[in-house]
Amino acid sequence: FHLNQSHRSEVLDQSHRSEVLDQSHRSEVLDQSHRSEVLDQSRRSEVLDQSHRSEVLDQSHRSEVLDQSHRSEVLDQSRRSEILDQSRRSEVLDQFNCSEILDQSHRSEVLDQSHRSEILDQSHRSEVLDQSHCSELLVLDQSHRSEVLDQSHRSEILDQSHRSEVLD
Repeated sequence: FHLNQSHRSEVLDQSHRSEVLDQSHRSEVLDQSHRSEVLDQSRRSEVLDQSHRSEVLDQSHRSEVLDQSHRSEVLDQSRRSEILDQSRRSEVLDQFNCSEILDQSHRSEVLDQSHRSEILDQSHRSEVLDQSHCSELLVLDQSHRSEVLDQSHRSEILDQSHRSEVLD
């Protein structure tokens, strides 16, 4: 009977020990699960931090892209203004060239008119010489006057028609 009690007490001690061990094991398991949860939360926060950093980088990249596009637009506008300036300069040069061409054509017209006036002066001198010659002939030969006048008249008509042809 005494051995049975002793054995029972040993069995109870062992069961108590096993319960204590179970509780210790449970607490360890709980501790481990708590640690894993804490690690999970830490990992989640790191992932969130990384995603936040990537969003910030994306926003920075977008702002850089917008800045670059704005710069390219400004450059495009500057190029357009330069092209407009060049086209205006070319228009001004074209107008200047046209005015020079008009001036040159006016000079040529003036020269043509001067040349015509010289030709008219020469024809007038020839007429004066012809008239002088006619008067000499009239003085020398009065009987032959009518024929000479007719001939001089004809020559004047021919000269005038010739002059009109030359002038035309």
